[in-house]
Amino acid sequence: MRLAHVTGVGIGQDEDSGEDVIVVFVTHEVPRDHLRPEDVIPDELEGVPVRVLPMGDGETQDQPENEAKGETEQEQSHKGP
Repeated sequence: MRLAHVTGVGIGQDEDSGEDVIVVFVTHEVPRDHLRPEDVIPDELEGVPVRVLPMGDGETQDQPENEAKGETEQEQSHKGP
């Protein structure tokens, strides 16, 4: 799915109904009327409900700074002080 602000797509369950849904991860929520028609995420795909989940820019908040930069703990320990 190549739409503006979309960072990923997955499957999951609706929190309220428990039904299977397609989850579309986006950088941030944008009102439909501010999107180009071709960038609007549909309410369902092939009969499966779609849920949009804002996730930020792709870096997790609880990730250590060195890992957010692509470095593992092992790589950091080899750098020394």
